[in-house]
Amino acid sequence: MLKYMIPPSTTALFIDVVICSVATVTKIRSTHAQDIVVTSVPGRLQSGRSVKVSASKLAVALLALTATLACSHVAPYRDRGVASPVDPSGENPVYRILLVGDAGEPGPEEATLLALRAWVDDAPARTLVTFLGDNAYPEGLTNAHRLDAERRLLRQLQVVEDTPATALFIPGNHDWADGGPEGLDAVLAQAAFLRGRARFLPSSGCPGPELIEVPEAKPLVRVVVLDTQWWLHDGPKPTDTCNPGTRASVAQALRAALDTDLAVVVAAHHPLATHGPHAGFFDWRAHVFPLTHLARWLWVPLPGVGSIYPLVRSHLMRSDQDLSDAENRGMREALSKALASRTRRGPVLYVAGHEHSLQVLRGDVVDYVLVSGAGSRAKITTVGSGPDTLFAHEHAGFMALDVGTAAIRVSVVEPTADGGNEVTFSFEIPLSSDSIGDEAEDHAATATRDGGRDGKAVVTNADRDGPTRGDTDGRAERDIAQEVPFFLDP
Repeated sequence: MLKYMIPPSTTALFIDVVICSVATVTKIRSTHAQDIVVTSVPGRLQSGRSVKVSASKLAVALLALTATLACSHVAPYRDRGVASPVDPSGENPVYRILLVGDAGEPGPEEATLLALRAWVDDAPARTLVTFLGDNAYPEGLTNAHRLDAERRLLRQLQVVEDTPATALFIPGNHDWADGGPEGLDAVLAQAAFLRGRARFLPSSGCPGPELIEVPEAKPLVRVVVLDTQWWLHDGPKPTDTCNPGTRASVAQALRAALDTDLAVVVAAHHPLATHGPHAGFFDWRAHVFPLTHLARWLWVPLPGVGSIYPLVRSHLMRSDQDLSDAENRGMREALSKALASRTRRGPVLYVAGHEHSLQVLRGDVVDYVLVSGAGSRAKITTVGSGPDTLFAHEHAGFMALDVGTAAIRVSVVEPTADGGNEVTFSFEIPLSSDSIGDEAEDHAATATRDGGRDGKAVVTNADRDGPTRGDTDGRAERDIAQEVPFFLDP
C-alpha cells in the first residue's frame, strides 16, 4: 500500500499544481456562494435558502482551503511587472560571480554542480564561484563526520578544478557543527582543508567583514564577506582575537566597507528577508503530508497532525535560524542599520543561502536580496512569495552576476532534465544608483556565455586593520567606461 503514497517527482508536481489551481478557483468562486450546487447533507445558507452539502464536496473544499492558505512555487513565479528578457547573444561579461548555497549534500551526479561547471568553463579566468554556506552537511568537519564532509567539499571543488577560476567558501550554521560545541573547531578544520584549494572567508572563525574586489586591475565590484553564524553561535567563538570582534564593531566595519563608489555585493549565509520555511512558510504538503519534510518521497497523509510542527516552530520552539527568533532578528536589525547608512552611488546587493530555494527580492535597505540556497537537490524546500518578490522557485539551481561597465546582469540558472541548464529569470541593475529603483521591470535580459579572459580577485584582510576602503574616487567606473564597452567581445 505504501508505494501508492509515494508518487514520483513528476506526479508530485502535478498533484501540487492541481491542488493549488483548485485553490485559486475556490478563491474566485467564493464570492458567488449562492451559485454553489449542493446535495445530500441538509444545511442552510445565510440567505435563508435550504441546501444540501455532500461530505465529499466538503472534503474538497477543506483541502482547497488548505491549499489556498499556502502553495509553494513548484513552477517559477515571476513578478508580472518584469519585462520579458531579451537575448544578449554575443555579449560577454567583464567579470562573473556565481552564487550557490547549501551545496553540502551533493548527489552522485548533482545537476547544479554540473551546471555550475559549465558556467565556469565559459569564463574561467574571470569567474568567482561563491559557496554561501552549509558546505558540508550535517555538521561540517566535526570528528564524527570529517571524512564524509571532506568528500562533499571535494565534490564542490570539482566546479573549479584545473581552471583559473577562484572558489570562495563562506561558513553556514551547519559548518559550525550545526550550532554545537564543536562549531569553532569544525570551521577551522574546514578552512585548513580548503587551504591551497580555495579561499575560506571570513578567516579564523571571525565575523568579518573581509573584502574582495573584482576584477583586480580595475575593480567594478566590492564583495563584502560576513559570517552571520558567528552572531548566532552559542558555543565557543573568537572575539578578542578578531578585529572587529564585537557586534557593534562588526556593524561599524560594515559601514566602512560600504564607503566606496563600486557596486557592493554583501555575501553571507543568512538572508535579510525570505519567504521560505525560515520565515514561517509551510505549504499544504507540510500540513497534509508532514513526513515529506523528512524524506521527499514519504507521501503519508497525516492531516491535522502535520499542522502541529509549523505552529510549534513558529510560536513555541523558535530556532535562532529562523527570522522569528529574537537573536536572528537582532542580527538582521544591526546589519540592516549599517547597510542603510550607505551614501555612495553604486548599487548594493545582499546575497545569501540558508533557504533551499531560489528567490529574487526587492530590498529595503539594499537594492536587492538574492537567496540562492538551492545547491543540493536533496535539500530543496518550499517557497512562497510576497510584495517584494520578483522571482521564486522551489527548484535546484544557482545565480549568476555578470558584471559589465554599465550594469550587472542577474540571472537565475536551473539545471534541466536533459543534463543542460537554462536561465529562468534575469534582469539588469545599472551601476549608477541614479537608475536604481524599478529597473528590474525596465532592463530584463538573459545570461551570457563567454570564453574567458584575465580577471583576478584582490583580497583585503579586514581582520588585521578593519575593512580597507580601496579606491573611492569613482576612478574605476569612469576610466573603464571610457575604455571598453559594457561587455567584452568574444
